[in-house]
Amino acid sequence: MILMNRKRLLVLPILLIILPISGSSSLADAPRTKCNIRIDDPHISKSILRRYGYDAVKINARSKCNVPMTNLRLTVTIFKTGFLRNHEVRSFTFSKNELIPADVIIKNSDTWQKCITSRPTRYFGAATATALINGKLVRTPKAVTEKSVVLPCGT
Repeated sequence: MILMNRKRLLVLPILLIILPISGSSSLADAPRTKCNIRIDDPHISKSILRRYGYDAVKINARSKCNVPMTNLRLTVTIFKTGFLRNHEVRSFTFSKNELIPADVIIKNSDTWQKCITSRPTRYFGAATATALINGKLVRTPKAVTEKSVVLPCGT
């Protein structure tokens, strides 16, 4: 009986994630889409080194949806693992207000943080997106990097 209650607690948050933000009370009102976010593992950026002359930890993400959308906000956050809790290092939101046709890939490659030291630090990232689809504001589930990676980059 206790296990069944735990299962119900897990299902409820998942259903809330796929409902539109506008507060609709039925799944029939939610736009039927195949929208997703792909997020890369943390890495030391070669392009930041070439452009600015220093090392930086960077995480890229891409958003794609099978229906047209507007007002896209794709947010990527870099975290470093800590002793008692994880710490947010940097967050960046890419916004595009005009119409984005179906199946177009939108990239957020501007989320990075300069390395202060070369101390090994474990990083991971998360990404979320919101957009207007068929007049309803919808949110993707949070995507998290597949791995947490130790990099020679203290921030």
